[in-house]
Amino acid sequence: MLAYCPGTIYMNFHSNSDGRTVSPKSFKISEDAKTDLDRIGAEMEQSGDQGPDLVSLDLENVGLIDSMLLAQFLKLHMRLRRRGCQIELINVPFHAHRYFSFARLDRFFPISGPGGKATPSASGLPHHD
Repeated sequence: MLAYCPGTIYMNFHSNSDGRTVSPKSFKISEDAKTDLDRIGAEMEQSGDQGPDLVSLDLENVGLIDSMLLAQFLKLHMRLRRRGCQIELINVPFHAHRYFSFARLDRFFPISGPGGKATPSASGLPHHD
């Protein structure tokens, strides 16, 4: 298992449902999640067509989830989707998973808890078994 460090990008490869190889970038989200999400969105836009097909966001250190933060996740999702990139949320604490589900954001991207399986998204995006 990888040891994550804030601000570090980890790359590995997966195949999506089309059998196409995707190269995801993984980000560890800190307690200042809003700033992290803005930074990630700007970085992905700067990468242009050379950016990843999949962005994994590790939410293990995220504490408070409010409506403003949910809106930031949706904003990032829409921003990246325009350039063909997908988002997955990993290591999502139980309390945060409940907020994403209640807001129905689990339909936009797969979400997995600590050591758990990802929940399938209703949007048809690939998810890990």
